[in-house]
Order: sequence, then C-alpha cells, then structure tokens
Amino acid sequence: STAAAKSYRITNVDIDAALRPDGGMDVIELRTYRFDGSFSFAYRDMPTGGAVDFEGFQVLENGEPFSRSDSEQPGTYKVERHSGADRITWFYHAEDEQRTFEFRYRARGAIEVYADAAVLYFKFIAEEWTKAQRNITLTLKPPARLPKSDINAWLHGPLWADYSIDQYGTITAFCEHLPGRTYLEIRALDPPRLFPEVQSTPGSVRPRIMVEEARWAEEANLERERARERAEAKKRRGALGMKIAAGLGAAGANAARERQVDLSDVLLHVVENVRVAQGVVPCHLGNIHDVTVGHGNPTGAACAAAVFRIEFQHARVEPQRN
Repeated sequence: STAAAKSYRITNVDIDAALRPDGGMDVIELRTYRFDGSFSFAYRDMPTGGAVDFEGFQVLENGEPFSRSDSEQPGTYKVERHSGADRITWFYHAEDEQRTFEFRYRARGAIEVYADAAVLYFKFIAEEWTKAQRNITLTLKPPARLPKSDINAWLHGPLWADYSIDQYGTITAFCEHLPGRTYLEIRALDPPRLFPEVQSTPGSVRPRIMVEEARWAEEANLERERARERAEAKKRRGALGMKIAAGLGAAGANAARERQVDLSDVLLHVVENVRVAQGVVPCHLGNIHDVTVGHGNPTGAACAAAVFRIEFQHARVEPQRN
C-alpha cells in the first residue's frame, strides 16, 4: 500500500468499568483496529487539571503488557504532557491486518457523594476520537451488588445508542456506530453508602438531576420521532421514484412502435397510478421540458432516463388524511 492509500478503521470496542468504594473507577478498554497499509504507533490524550485524575496507564496486546520506554520500539509506550493532557503513545508494527489493543487506567475522583446520591457523570468516549467507532459495548459495575431499583442511570450520546440495568445493578450500554467527534457518556445515581471512603458534599442533588434528565429524555424522544418520520418519508420518495421510473420505462417501450411519445402525458399517468396504488397525493408538477422519445429507435430505458430532465415544483408526497 502506498502512503496515500493508508487507512484504518475501529471495528469493535469493549469497555469494562468498575467503580471503587474510594470513588475511583478502574477502566479496561479493548479496541480492534483494521489496518490498510503500514502503521507503527497510536496515541490518545487523557485530560489533566479537572475534577478527575487519570493514572495507572497500561497498554497490552493479547494479554502481554507493553513496556514503558522512550525508545519508540514496537511493544513499548510512553507518556508525555501535551497542552493540558497526558498523551499516551504506543508503538507496534501493523500492515494490512487486524489488531486488538488493550488500554487500562484508573480515574480518581470519578464519584461525587451528596446527602441523597452518589453521582457519576463520565465520558467513556470523548470527542477527541476523530474516527468513527463501531460495535461498542460499555459495562459499568457498582462497588457491590445492589437492586436495580436503587440505581438511576442515563446514557448520553447518539439517539440510537441504548442501555440496560441488570438485577445486580450493572449498567450495559450498546452503540452500533459512533461517529467521529461524538461522545458517549453515562450519568448515574447510586446510594451514597456504596462509597464510604468519599467525603460527602452537603446538600441534595437528586431532584434537580431527575428533572434535568427527564427534560433531556423528552427532547431526545422528540428528535427520535422526527428522525423516524424523515426516514419513512425518504423511503416513500424512493418507492415512488422507482414506480415512476418503471412506468416510464414501460411507456417508452410501448411508444417505440409509434416512434414518439409525450413525456408529460406519460408522467402524469404514472403518478396517478402511483396515487391509486400507494394511497398518496400526486406530486404538483411544473415546467416539464419538451422531451419526446421516438426519434431513431426509442427504448423503455431511454424514456425512463428522460425523467431526470423534469423539474418538480412543490414535489411533496404525503399520506392522505381521512
């Protein structure tokens, strides 16, 4: 592969996070890369200076740990400070193959404890990732088993991502496709008793968070409904276009015997037939070019192709209302 043809994809992501009684969180991430071309290193940035401190970085492959070194040799990694972040760079050699790397770290201070709730608000995948990621599974375990009813949780990210909570309080999130520069985060409320080593902040937060999340959930549901309606409208338009093209092709074939056909009459006839078949209002047509088929040896394909010279005005197709 040439340098210009080099590319890679992230085809699978598994994140396993476990909360600790001291308010920290141990995270293990496995990412599978598909390399097209030759690659020798990768890196990621972990923010510094915030409420959460990141430490204990490790890189592994097939259970074998990379060694920390500045040599930049395959099988090593290094940690450098880069403009408000720790940059972890690991080195390997890959060419036209699939590889899975394991990345481990501890997030100190991930939990904030209040009188009525222990709060986790954490981006497991942040906007720093420029590449899309596929087949994401994220698991978050509490410090100890507890009933599902004792946990409130919300997943923030793309509308199609989803999650569940099992009978022991483990949260599992799924996302088939996460576009680049898109985050995936969990907000969770646990009982404060699970984190006895964390100093509690006075005051209550649960009512405010519940109201806030309810509002965001309603907004997300409305957007999902709008997305569903757009997808259905696009599907209807596609089906209508295929029927028109098929009708024009048949009309063109019939017109071959007469050597000339008026495309306006054909199109209006086809749209009317689609209305009857599909129960939709016909398009409002405007400015149909003077296109005739019949000079030479017309075919159905030629007549169907002519539809691309038609201009539609207010070409809106909607279901009829009773």
